[in-house]
Amino acid sequence: MFIVVLIIGTLNRKLWSWWASFFYFTSLVASSIITLLLSDFSEIVTLLNFPATETNALINVPLKGFHLSIIFGIPIAITLAVIIFSKKHFNITLEEHIIKKIN
Repeated sequence: MFIVVLIIGTLNRKLWSWWASFFYFTSLVASSIITLLLSDFSEIVTLLNFPATETNALINVPLKGFHLSIIFGIPIAITLAVIIFSKKHFNITLEEHIIKKIN
């Protein structure tokens, strides 16, 4: 439900939706990176309860939490950067937007 309200606010370019998405994605980035830094890939594979063949193949993959935090953290961090740079487009009326386009 929160995401639906956030999407509606974003489509209407409400400033509160910008702040909500900023805090949401900031906490998502921090949580993801910290969780992956503190975990080990073999632990994750074990917790996923794959069949024995897949588990044996994946446990031998030389990934550490650092690698996973980079793989998953970069796209989320880029999304956060886009949110930060989009702030100037929020809380602007349609008339102000048209005037900016004309000038």
